[in-house]
Amino acid sequence: MAYCRKHGVFYLLLLLPLVLQPCFAQDAPASAEPPVGVTEQVRPAVTAPALETSPDNEAEMSGLYPLVVQLNYLKVDQARPLLSALVPEENIKADPVRNVLVIMGSPDVYDQVKYLLTKIDTPPKQVMFEVQIIEINRDDLTKLGIDWDSVTYLPSAPLYDNSAFRIGHGKYGANIQGIINRLIEHKKGRLLASPRIATLDGVTAKILIGDKLAVETSQPTSGSTPIISVIYVEVGIKLEVTPTVNKDGFITTLIQPEVSNKTDTTKNNNPNIRTRQANATLRVKSGSTIVLGGLIQRQETSDTFKVPLLGDLPIVRGFFRSTTKQTTETELVIMLTPKIMDTEL
Repeated sequence: MAYCRKHGVFYLLLLLPLVLQPCFAQDAPASAEPPVGVTEQVRPAVTAPALETSPDNEAEMSGLYPLVVQLNYLKVDQARPLLSALVPEENIKADPVRNVLVIMGSPDVYDQVKYLLTKIDTPPKQVMFEVQIIEINRDDLTKLGIDWDSVTYLPSAPLYDNSAFRIGHGKYGANIQGIINRLIEHKKGRLLASPRIATLDGVTAKILIGDKLAVETSQPTSGSTPIISVIYVEVGIKLEVTPTVNKDGFITTLIQPEVSNKTDTTKNNNPNIRTRQANATLRVKSGSTIVLGGLIQRQETSDTFKVPLLGDLPIVRGFFRSTTKQTTETELVIMLTPKIMDTEL
């Protein structure tokens, strides 16, 4: 009995470390170095999605959100400077191909941008220009009782020769179109052309009634033969108009007329071209007529009357024939009538 008790205590002491080992292993700190022959498995760190940094999240954290704007009438290069008054220009990105703007801003700014676009991104007005180019015999004007003093002219613009443009608009009640029709009916005037052209508000329209003359130019080379090239110069009646539609129904128009013609040729058979130019800005009511005049041309003609047979004899023909010389003056007048077109058509 004493033997069993003695050896039982001995075995209990041997088993006690095995029983207490899990408890000590749970409380003991992890070793900094893994045991020899054991590969340490590294687990990836997990970051909360709200803490991930991205451009969109950075913008949202700063209170900026993207706004995509599809422009209807304005171009992106026209709208961007206007919107920069509300949004810094670096926060405005443009896509010229699709005519789209991407704006980074706060919701309060978006409301201001949308309001501004409703005011500026609107369909532009259209203006129709009716042009009549008439050649008038000046000697017959007074015979028909036509007085150009009923037309108010602006000061003449400096030109390249002695003749000058007179640019003005008819007084209210002056039937300028009736005057022109009367001249044409009495064969005292000739309608050279009557083109029409439409353009947008603020866009320049060009009219050319004439020809293109070939002019040769030469460039020296290292060899003996120069390089000959041909350029074409527009000659005739050119007219450039740029309208600005006002809210009161008036049209402010920048007018740039030019009349050129060939005078003679140079030694190289290139034409010498005489040019008359002017420019003026007028404000007229839609449907009113603008008069461009003052281009005067003088032409000398001679008419010979003779008695048949006797007027051709070498010695006595002077007694049987007479020659009358006459100088005719013609004036080129351009009638320009701008009209605001109905955008619903």
